Amino acid sequence: MSPSRRPALRLLLVEDDEVDREAVERAVEEAAQLGLEEGFACQVHHARDGDEALALLRGGSQAPLPHPCLILLDIKLPRMGGLEFLACLRADPDLTDCVVFVLTTSEKPEDRAGAYRSHVAGYVSKRRVSEAPGALAGLLLAYWRLVDLP
Repeated sequence: MSPSRRPALRLLLVEDDEVDREAVERAVEEAAQLGLEEGFACQVHHARDGDEALALLRGGSQAPLPHPCLILLDIKLPRMGGLEFLACLRADPDLTDCVVFVLTTSEKPEDRAGAYRSHVAGYVSKRRVSEAPGALAGLLLAYWRLVDLP
């Protein structure tokens, strides 16, 4: 499939911090600018915690979020945290193949190990992203260019 014919990247951002949500939205806009001639497009959906994210993915009162989608997940969330969300996601046969990147302030080895045990595609420190402007935009654009989601 040529880059100009690739479908829009569907991104589910599971993040309770408004500043961090805005930073990801800026990264998406930057990726769009970088991929302008290739037709990069990204649809961003938000959830404040794992409960909201599961409701979006499963549907319920509205249609479920179309698959495939890429999930950016914070670990530290109210109500249902990131690791609990991952356990529910991997236990659900309709959602188990969702691609998840953890994007978090947690640098605890046990959080990183727990995330990788739940088969995340990557564990990204918000600190590292803030130290490397454009890194998140580059990751999103590279993923859209190169990876065929399930």
